Amino acid sequence: MAERSDQSSIQDGSDADIAFTCTPCNELGSREEAVKYCPECDEYLCTTCTKYHLKMKATRDHKLADREEGKHESNAAKATARIKCQQHPDRDIEMYCGTHDMVYCLMCIATEHRACSDVTNLTDAAGLKFQQNEIMRMQEESKSIKELLEDTEKKKQENVTLVEEKRNKIQIRIQEIEESMIKHIKSLSKQASGNLNDSYSKIRAELDSDIAMVNNRISEVEKVKEQLQSTTEENPEYLFVQIKICQQIINDAKNVHAKLKLGGQTSIDFAENTKVSGHFQEVESFGRINEACKNLKRGIMRQKEIKVRLQNDEKTCRIIDMCQTDSGECILADRYNRKLKLMDIDQNITEFFDLGVPLTGIWKTGNKALAVKLDSNRIELLSLSTRISRVRSIFLKRGGGYIGIACADEKFYVSAGEEIVLYDTKGNL
Repeated sequence: MAERSDQSSIQDGSDADIAFTCTPCNELGSREEAVKYCPECDEYLCTTCTKYHLKMKATRDHKLADREEGKHESNAAKATARIKCQQHPDRDIEMYCGTHDMVYCLMCIATEHRACSDVTNLTDAAGLKFQQNEIMRMQEESKSIKELLEDTEKKKQENVTLVEEKRNKIQIRIQEIEESMIKHIKSLSKQASGNLNDSYSKIRAELDSDIAMVNNRISEVEKVKEQLQSTTEENPEYLFVQIKICQQIINDAKNVHAKLKLGGQTSIDFAENTKVSGHFQEVESFGRINEACKNLKRGIMRQKEIKVRLQNDEKTCRIIDMCQTDSGECILADRYNRKLKLMDIDQNITEFFDLGVPLTGIWKTGNKALAVKLDSNRIELLSLSTRISRVRSIFLKRGGGYIGIACADEKFYVSAGEEIVLYDTKGNL
């Protein structure tokens, strides 16, 4: 804004009375005496700034007034100040378009509203009656919209409370799932440890019994050896009996040795149930957090038939199977059009994959993996990572033409009419 100064200032040690200071120079920290005033810019100008003001393209058409007229011109400019156009910042808003009920600059009218019939200047458009009626209407409208906004704010606050309650309930459920899983895992661990200790105790008892029996036989053999070495008996009958008893002890020791040697080494092992760790690692979450927005329009849409036919579909759709991804999208198997179709949560088909052969079943084998059974005795393994793409094929000996497929424990269960045939992931029957 222009600045006028009627106060004395000191320059170079002497008093210098500058009645009007140059606005641009003053903003740069220098006090120069103004000689002109620009009503359009509302600025006082010194001799140098006046010269450049008349040279610059943006200001060369401005009509400058004497500095003494600046105060009067400034007040007049404020009284008749106009708002700049948002699309053309260098132009004032000067016209009103009744067709679009909005004000514009002359450039907007000339370029975008030439076909509009109800175009007038601001003076005619801003009549007293119009202003009074418009003020009353806007007062009523502002009151009404204020009440609506307050009601909306109240409902949003209630919604905040509801969401917090839902979050707390879900958090409690998550904690319950965690505790239940931990409890079950601890139960399985306790059971496995108990089975391990039972097996260990049984085997240890058998080994201890064998060791005791071996030690007993060793003692008996030692006694036989000592008896044979120290015998002086000359009675043939007594000696005969003693030899036979010793022979029996030695034979028993040999039998024990042979039996224990034949039995081999006893061991203990652990056959892990891979389903526990395998399935646990495949689980990526306790569940999915759904953000739902209940409104009348979406409620009605859910009750209507969902159209899944594409423009390039040659035949009527026949959806023979479907499954849902972890993100909530649905995968549809269109048998007649030989396509796999991906439908988002708003029930719109966003992508399709043409398999070229009628489909007979689909099964989600992982978070981003899918198995599709075809009429050509083939299972196509597809990836859903970014776009639907083929990974590899599994060729079937039979069962391809019948509807139905499932996958579990790295095996494919394929319908084959009156029976179910199993294939591994390599295609072996």
